Amino acid sequence: MFIIMSKTIEQQIEKSRMLITGFRRNINVLSDRGVTEAELNAMDVELRKLVEINAECDKLREELSVKVKNMNSILNVVKDSFFNYKKIIKQNYSQERWIDFGVADKR
Repeated sequence: MFIIMSKTIEQQIEKSRMLITGFRRNINVLSDRGVTEAELNAMDVELRKLVEINAECDKLREELSVKVKNMNSILNVVKDSFFNYKKIIKQNYSQERWIDFGVADKR
């Protein structure tokens, strides 16, 4: 599966992975500062969740993109029909009668 991440999320994941790796290599020094392996593990779990939920969002974005393209295609058909039918009324009836046919504008 191809994953398309936003640049912000991609950068944060990369920076977080580097930090976790670096902290784990130096845990003996950082433990004096209150950093624990358990905290790094918890951060790693959250990072994996971020990757997973971002993949779900990417899938939804792709599905939405397909739906929006379909909707826009249908909208164009409807607009074309509307314009063509409206033109029939405007070309064949006086402006005063347009409203009788559901054509509200005065142009």
